[in-house]
Amino acid sequence: MMRHLLTACLLPLTLMSALLCLTCSGLAQSPTDQEVRSALKDAEYALRRFDEVTSRIDFSRWAMQKETLAKTQEAFALARTHDVQGAKGILAKLDGTRKPSSTELLDIMFDLEGVGMELTNLSSETIDFQDEDTSDVTKVSERNELATDLARASSTAQLAMTRVWNVLRKQVEVQEAQLLKCQSPSESRK
Repeated sequence: MMRHLLTACLLPLTLMSALLCLTCSGLAQSPTDQEVRSALKDAEYALRRFDEVTSRIDFSRWAMQKETLAKTQEAFALARTHDVQGAKGILAKLDGTRKPSSTELLDIMFDLEGVGMELTNLSSETIDFQDEDTSDVTKVSERNELATDLARASSTAQLAMTRVWNVLRKQVEVQEAQLLKCQSPSESRK
């Protein structure tokens, strides 16, 4: 138990030390244009999949309490307006003409995380509540197909989030290296 606790505490420190060494040694490299374009295309695809798959949800077929259904619909609307539209807005501003800033990448990453979580929730709730007591094979098949597609779209969003995070991490490493070069020798000893 103690060894696991010690490992859990030391691992982040070891990773941060390795990152700092990479940064200080000048080995930090900017993400390539191809890596950036690929990550942003993945993000755009994940957002399109959200729209495509969630357009098939029919909340009128869900058997749940009205208050719970209202909260589910509210969370869905919030994900659509905040996460999906927020990320789409950033991507539209970029339009392939420049590299995104670290802040823009961070916003896209967090929006994709929200999209992925909402899709996972909708997948579970579709299985649990859509046509709950039906024995109609067609409806059961539709429900299962939709839940599976929602789960796959969630995985797509999570993968896109990871790709954006990798670009962001590389970009921040380079920015940290540049900041370290700007410090005066007396400041770096403090």
